[in-house]
Amino acid sequence: MQEQKLPKVSVCVPVYNGASTILDTLKSIANQTYKNYSVLILDNKSTDGTPEIVEKFIQGKEKFTLIRFNENIGGEGNFNRCIQYADGDYTAIFHADDIYIDTILERQVEFFTSHPQAGAVFTQSYLIDDTANITEKKFMPKELDLARQCEFNFAEIFKLMLRYGNFLTFPSALVRTNVYKNEILGWRGNKYFTSADLDVWLRILLKHPIGILNEYLLKYRAGTASYSYRVMKKQLKRHDLFLVLRDYVAFSKDKVLNKYDLDNYLFLRLKENLRRAILYLIQNNPKKSRKLAKPVIVTKNILPALKSHWRFGIYMVGIAVYLLSLLPLGAFGRSMLTFVRYRKFKL
Repeated sequence: MQEQKLPKVSVCVPVYNGASTILDTLKSIANQTYKNYSVLILDNKSTDGTPEIVEKFIQGKEKFTLIRFNENIGGEGNFNRCIQYADGDYTAIFHADDIYIDTILERQVEFFTSHPQAGAVFTQSYLIDDTANITEKKFMPKELDLARQCEFNFAEIFKLMLRYGNFLTFPSALVRTNVYKNEILGWRGNKYFTSADLDVWLRILLKHPIGILNEYLLKYRAGTASYSYRVMKKQLKRHDLFLVLRDYVAFSKDKVLNKYDLDNYLFLRLKENLRRAILYLIQNNPKKSRKLAKPVIVTKNILPALKSHWRFGIYMVGIAVYLLSLLPLGAFGRSMLTFVRYRKFKL
């Protein structure tokens, strides 16, 4: 099919100080098998030479355009610029530290062709380190059974998020541009901060089903160069995810949620408390760690914990963390806990 007869995809790449990774990102976009696309790189007043790297790469490439802004308006603000500038039938907001498999746009446009009611489509993802080596596959709930089904509604996705958190990978999303422009309008970063993307996906789901392709079409960077990694490694406050979940639980608990779902939500919050408790132990603050771990192991949580393996696992980790908070760990103990936290628990 001739390029001009294909739906157009607007690929937006918001970037701030992405000099170490953006070249690999742009190369992967340039190699896409789907040809009717344009790429807009929106530079959020970088200070590290990113614009110069981009300008050199896009020279002579008609599909690529760089826009440099004189004001840094934050990540969510730059995502909103993407919606403003997008002019295709579909819009992808690609991150400047990830690598995109050459068929990602082709496969996603094919999905939309056969699923005209869908508002967005996601893919599965590999995790890569700072040198772009694949380390593992990014988690996707087995309950979705992607081998048999690829389109899902709000209840199907949200119930699993109350157990697992946000498993949809932002830069793998391709969204109908009219949904972005007419329904979403923008990221509510002032309300949901770093989890404003989850709010966007749930708002889409309230009106449209979404697709999840059972294909690994994105290499998602989870090394030290990744913004999300740098934020989470030292984040002692509760994750912004729970700001989103709280509001959507309040909205939907009398419509689609049952007691099992609400208990899952409880244990997800307890798991988050344990993540923070472990960080406090690592930072030699056992008092705050103990305060966070103690509610996990209260008597009223024993019976719900026995109803699934993953809840019981959280309960047992809570006991371990509480006991550790009573002991003098020392520098060696804290270093070992650091290893376990990032390599084993993944809390």
